[in-house]
Amino acid sequence: MKERGSRFAVLMLLLILAAQLMLHATLITALFFPDEAHFFTFTWLTTKGLVIYRDFFDNHPPLIEFIAAIPVRLFGATVPVVRSLSMLSQLGAAVVVFFMARKLYGDRAAVAATTFYAGFEVLYFGFDFTIEPFLALSLPLAAFALIIWQEKKEGGMLALAGIFLGLSLLLKPQSVVFAALAAFLAWRESGMKAAVKMAAWALLPVAVVALYFLANGALFQFFFGSFLVSALGAHDFAMLYLQPYEWTVLAASMPFAAAFAALCAKRMRKAELVLLLLFASSLLFAFPRLNLFHFLPAIPALSVMFARVACEPLRGTVKNVRDAVLSILVWAIPMMLMSSVIAFLAMQTVAEDMATGAYFSARVPPGQTIFTCASVPQTYVYADRLPASYYVSTQQWFMNGESEARIIADLELNRPEYVHFSDDRFDRNETIADFAPRLYAYLRGHYETLLYFPDGSEALHRRAG
Repeated sequence: MKERGSRFAVLMLLLILAAQLMLHATLITALFFPDEAHFFTFTWLTTKGLVIYRDFFDNHPPLIEFIAAIPVRLFGATVPVVRSLSMLSQLGAAVVVFFMARKLYGDRAAVAATTFYAGFEVLYFGFDFTIEPFLALSLPLAAFALIIWQEKKEGGMLALAGIFLGLSLLLKPQSVVFAALAAFLAWRESGMKAAVKMAAWALLPVAVVALYFLANGALFQFFFGSFLVSALGAHDFAMLYLQPYEWTVLAASMPFAAAFAALCAKRMRKAELVLLLLFASSLLFAFPRLNLFHFLPAIPALSVMFARVACEPLRGTVKNVRDAVLSILVWAIPMMLMSSVIAFLAMQTVAEDMATGAYFSARVPPGQTIFTCASVPQTYVYADRLPASYYVSTQQWFMNGESEARIIADLELNRPEYVHFSDDRFDRNETIADFAPRLYAYLRGHYETLLYFPDGSEALHRRAG
């Protein structure tokens, strides 16, 4: 019976992965989310030989661009190529959730947890080419390796946990919170030597990437852009958004404090403590700025915890058919929430972005630069033209007096003939005229509008003289 149940669970896993694959395929050419356009463009720039931080500014660690650089170089800079990486990460995360729940609570919980995750990851934009889908894989892998190490004390599992934690740090610096808690658990379990070993393995990926930037003369910029700017908020961004979203900090700190207090709880299983700490620390990705997709790394742990609650009262009485019914019901919840969202997103594609890029490509000779402003960096990719400024992106969180002055100086030096200008409203309902007034005045004073694109953005041409 146990073998039959295991076969059923694996069959359900394959069906869930197939449904998950279909959902991602539906959205693989949907319109860019602004953050996604930045990572897409930064990846393309790295394939052109530019070095992050040295040749263009980024306020995130570089691993997402490094992950995507080889596929983009091999298959081209297209949305399906980069989003397929997010899709693979989410399929992988679903598999990790399945085996983690199966190890802790059995086959029924594994099916319920995987179904829960596979549906809700789409609700939390797991299909986007952003950092969070990759974190939703690397952090649970670290937690799962730690759980196995707690049981078997195999040094290889401790090393794997450390490596996945190091990779998570190269995705987002807030991962240091779970890394520190994991090291504390290792110390509590086996002493300081285990904690130091895990920390050493975590630093290994960071050291390898640091050597790359050292060789390219950008070591300081790497640490500044990856960890200081991103953690504290680019150009006072954290202070800008702390007040409107202070409730987010409160909401994230409460379960985190509860999780820390649970370190001494004797009735809690060690593995459950790891899950609770993973869930609580992952909520901090929503600081200092709240977006729904920032919560995605917390969903794997939540899925496993949900499965325990959903299946424990029925343990020993539920048959396979009822497990299937439970899975369908759990799947229906996020699908009901997502049906209209999926229909809306699937109708919006990047076709207009590609047409805009073709417009500039036809007018700007190869080797010359263009400039985009604001939040339309994908135009560089579709036009196949390099940026005229160190600041490839000009959204709110990149802008202050220093960056404005640098952009204007770059434009004066490179004198691009064409600018793709979009005066979209950003956070706090501000346009670029509000958060970068000198740059706005420069563009309006030195360029004239040639064309309005269907999305309302403009093609600007440099005035004579």
